[in-house]
Amino acid sequence: MNLTEEERQRLELRDRDSLFGSGDPPRLSVPVGAANLGLHIYSRGFSDAADAIVECITQGHLSMDDGYLFPLIALYRHSIELELKSLIIETRSLLDKEPEVPTGHKILPLWEKARPLLEEALAEPSDRKNLDHIEEYLRILHRMPYAFARYPFDEKGERVVPPEEFKEINLKTLKDAMNRLYSALRSLSEYVFIMKDFKSDAFRDY
Repeated sequence: MNLTEEERQRLELRDRDSLFGSGDPPRLSVPVGAANLGLHIYSRGFSDAADAIVECITQGHLSMDDGYLFPLIALYRHSIELELKSLIIETRSLLDKEPEVPTGHKILPLWEKARPLLEEALAEPSDRKNLDHIEEYLRILHRMPYAFARYPFDEKGERVVPPEEFKEINLKTLKDAMNRLYSALRSLSEYVFIMKDFKSDAFRDY
């Protein structure tokens, strides 16, 4: 690996170096912990980061040969997982149910907790029909092994092999489908937030 002297100095480990601290340029410094961020902020960040990777590959700034597929899938998948968890938390709050912080990483079990809550919260039958379309997408995502994008081996040390349907992945198709799924879940989240605000205002007026 041929490096210039400047590159070599930049990559050298330094005494008392900081992994998480201020630096130059200042425009790349981000304040952390200034606000009480909800899960939807995290999910949006993972989704946007995945979109940015696809955009960089599309424009030729990154090569698929460099292994970006794996973090890309992990980012998209994690954004959906967090959005589902946010939906469970917020919809339970809307319906005055006991607070619950969902755990686990499997997509379908999370959806199986979220869907009955949403069916109870949604006012119109037509709104509930969209849940079927969302579930179709989630079932496909659930069939992609959780470990595939994170490790080459599972907890037993066996190689993770994705199902035949995932043998070839088109990045534009993946991005567009994940954006549609994320948008559908965000629409549900926004509905829940609006209904919570409406309920809070009505209670305050009463």
